[in-house]
Amino acid sequence: MDPFSAISLAGNIIAFVEFGIKLTMKSSEIYGSMSGETEANRVISTITTDLNAFSENLGRTISTHSSAAEENIASLARDCAVDAAKLTRILNRLQIAGKDSRRRKLLPLIPALKSLWKQKDIQEIQQRLTNFRAQITLRLVALINDKHSSMTTLLVELANSNSRVNAETSAQLLELQATINQVKHITQKALLRPSPELANPVSMSEKLESLAKAGDNAIDRVLKSLQFDSMRTREARVADAHEKTFEWLFTDDFNFNRWLSCSSGIYWVSGKPGSGKSTLMKFLSGHSKTRPALGSWATGDFLITASFYFWNAGTPMQKSLQGLLQSLLYEILKQYPLLIPVVTPIRWGNALELAIREPWSRQEITEAFDRFTKQTKIPCKTCLFIDGLDEYDGDHSEMVEFLFKVSKSPALKLCLASRPYNIFEDAYGYSPERMLRLQDLTRDNIRRYVHDNFETHQSCTRLKSLDSQYGQLIEEIVDKADGVFLWVYLAVRSLKQGLTNADTVSTLQRRLRQLPTDLQQYFNLILQSVDDVYWEDTTKVFQMAASAVHLLPIGVLSVLDEEDDDFCLNAKVQSMSLLDYEKKVRVLEKRLNARCKGLLEVRATRGHLIGSNGYNGRHLVDFLHLTVRDFLRTGEVDALLKTRLKSPFDVDVALCQGFLIQIKQFVIADDPKGYRELLMIETIEDLCYHAKRIEVLTGEAPTKILDEAFRAVKEAWMIHTPHTLLHSAIIRHGLAGYLEYKLDSNPGSLFIEQDMPPLEAALTLAGSQTITSRYSYHLDPRVVQVLVDHGADPNESLGGPSSQSTVWKVFISYLIMTINANRNLASTDASFQIFEIMLRAGAKVYKGLFSDIHRIFEPSAARLLEELVYKIKHSGGPPYANDHRAITYRLHTTGDDRYMSYLRQSLKMRLGIMPNRQRARPGYLVNVS
Repeated sequence: MDPFSAISLAGNIIAFVEFGIKLTMKSSEIYGSMSGETEANRVISTITTDLNAFSENLGRTISTHSSAAEENIASLARDCAVDAAKLTRILNRLQIAGKDSRRRKLLPLIPALKSLWKQKDIQEIQQRLTNFRAQITLRLVALINDKHSSMTTLLVELANSNSRVNAETSAQLLELQATINQVKHITQKALLRPSPELANPVSMSEKLESLAKAGDNAIDRVLKSLQFDSMRTREARVADAHEKTFEWLFTDDFNFNRWLSCSSGIYWVSGKPGSGKSTLMKFLSGHSKTRPALGSWATGDFLITASFYFWNAGTPMQKSLQGLLQSLLYEILKQYPLLIPVVTPIRWGNALELAIREPWSRQEITEAFDRFTKQTKIPCKTCLFIDGLDEYDGDHSEMVEFLFKVSKSPALKLCLASRPYNIFEDAYGYSPERMLRLQDLTRDNIRRYVHDNFETHQSCTRLKSLDSQYGQLIEEIVDKADGVFLWVYLAVRSLKQGLTNADTVSTLQRRLRQLPTDLQQYFNLILQSVDDVYWEDTTKVFQMAASAVHLLPIGVLSVLDEEDDDFCLNAKVQSMSLLDYEKKVRVLEKRLNARCKGLLEVRATRGHLIGSNGYNGRHLVDFLHLTVRDFLRTGEVDALLKTRLKSPFDVDVALCQGFLIQIKQFVIADDPKGYRELLMIETIEDLCYHAKRIEVLTGEAPTKILDEAFRAVKEAWMIHTPHTLLHSAIIRHGLAGYLEYKLDSNPGSLFIEQDMPPLEAALTLAGSQTITSRYSYHLDPRVVQVLVDHGADPNESLGGPSSQSTVWKVFISYLIMTINANRNLASTDASFQIFEIMLRAGAKVYKGLFSDIHRIFEPSAARLLEELVYKIKHSGGPPYANDHRAITYRLHTTGDDRYMSYLRQSLKMRLGIMPNRQRARPGYLVNVS
């Protein structure tokens, strides 16, 4: 049972009891006015539907770690569910009897019940319902006052929070406190004398449901703040273990099972590249025998398991310490929400505030995880599965030290996997009882894999019957593999081509002996086998796949077949049927195989996004294995590929063109609208990311492509607010040059059909932490400057004419909340510059502004902003001109050289000596107290 199920269940019990009492005791009043059988059956059907709903709500399961008071509520709910089922059966029989009756007038319900049910049974259920009413009162009092109840703990922590970010949040907290007090008052009063409110299911049930909803929403907000889009991408890409492989790990002959059930500390899985480490970790973390074995170690405490797969080729969050901790904490807190106030008290205190979804800093997430590892208030045991330590994008020795500290907690154990680098051998390889070398233990697994794959080929039976050397061929494959599953996969693929050609065993052995045992040499052999006519396309697609942050949608590859650079601009906007889509995928897959010989492959993802119903028509281009990507990045291979290009190739431009084709033509008409939007949002984010790279590297954004994307998204009717979607993505990615071009050519385009003011999106990075966000975003002063230069108003009201909330105040609240959450501003420089831009654009000076400035900035920066505010107040408007004298005065009165340097450059800029684009960033803020 989740923390708030008990209180929600209590509300359902109260509602059912009152419903049941009225049904059995006042049925004559309910049915007395009914004259016809049709109407009566309709009413009975409605009542039956209500009872079924009660039965479903009352049938919730309960955790074995619930408190006594929560268990008592659940027990009473089960008793109520039994009576709800009895009433439902009686009503069903009554309805059938009514249909069989020849009389047109319905008999009163009570006589009908008497004919179908004995009088003593009626009295018994009425008495039971009355008893339930008294019991729920007592048990609700116990639940509300139960200090061991997870619900009570979480609600009290939330309601008593000292955080008051704004008036709206404060009002929500006061309302929550009032509801808790009302429930306590009503239930305690009912112990002394009958309470009309408790007897009224609408009143009391709604109060209880309100509490449960407030708690559930608070938990949900904390969890969503931890989520990031690529959290499960790497795990989803890991291949499942072949049938019956690795099962030996759970036998008594191997130390892993003993470690699971008895030991603590660290267990290390070491393996060569391609040996199947990630597949093994996925197998272990999800195996049906893992939790029971861990249960012996947990000794009755709540058991938590969580996993993470480092991926060096992925996003920053997939290869960083922050990504590791954020993903693990999400899994941990989702499984046991009672830990939230202990692990992240500030986030929980702000759980009613929408801005809780703001990004976690590395410091905040590290401190939260540290509190988790050290907490003893809530008994629990945790086992973490962490794969790919060698792919951590940082100092491996720091990661080893961090994990060593984590493993010292008696309530945690860690199963780790990595390549056999010296740093990991020294740290984890000293104890044979706590490690395994995968390549030394997988001979049987490889043999089974080879045998099963050959058995699926139609020529295998003939070959085995004709040639006694067949068994030797399999053993030779096993020996040559040396424990590397990836090599086995490639070798079997090659040998099955020989089976198709009806090769003899001796021919297959010659084929096998020609295959390099080294993966890098094997990849090179495959690359050299590509037909000359495809070489240029091969280089392009490899570069595109390697440069993309996320896996490429299959439609992006369409640009490789077109010689016209404007193909993506001229292509029609058209959706396709699922059948046509699948045909197109098959064609593109064949072209990809011809150019890459299996080193890149198409993967069909299932259930990747919300609402996909198992199959979502999503095909992505992926490397055969991580080692392929590493191979292509070597200097020798990279140089070889580039020699095959006949003309300069801009990979970011090609990707932008491909994403535009994906937007215009790879939309399945039969997909639900919401699902189409999710895919479109991802594609637009990818497009804007690479457009930003082009703008940074060349100084100009791909305006034609972005303009066409605007037109295509709107024309394709697939997005309900196309302006909001595209503009917000452009703002988040900092495409200041394109934004300026867009507003210069159509000044009002950015301020229509918007879900929020563009300036608010720029100042709060709105949407950057949604489940669809795919990149890291930062406040960008250039974007803010472009917006205010084109009419964006810092004082725009956000809540109607009477609201005190403005874009300016929301920005300040955003910065303060970041500071209050013990998170450093992503860029103090950027925040300072934006603050100055806003003040110069006419942001209103309100009471308390100076105090807020000092809460946000270092003293030196705060003083500079104070002087700017003073200048505005005494000049009657924004000080765009004639402020050089004040700056000159400060140059002579301050002794801070870095501060003076910044002011000198600011003065030069204001006097026209420096162009705006060379304006100095206020670097003096760094380490200035």
